[in-house]
Amino acid sequence: MMDKLTKIFAKNFKFNESEQKVDVEKVLDETTVDGVVKYMKSGKCKNIVVMVGAGISTGAGIPDFRSPGSGLYDNLSKYKLPSPECMFDIGFFRV
Repeated sequence: MMDKLTKIFAKNFKFNESEQKVDVEKVLDETTVDGVVKYMKSGKCKNIVVMVGAGISTGAGIPDFRSPGSGLYDNLSKYKLPSPECMFDIGFFRV
């Protein structure tokens, strides 16, 4: 799987202009959460990028948009917003 992803990134982001095999340095001892944590703690990890889905904020208590009853669209008056887009306008939060 990682080899396939590496080739996709190399092609799309022009990391390697030729069709040669892309050399990848192995950085994880194991491809598990524990393996990633170990690498992050090793001091070799310089940057971390996390790709997540739209629902990650709901676990932190931030309401989603569509859920009946609890979603932002159903609770505009509770948040005193004239439209859902106002949630992203800092002017509504500076009073």
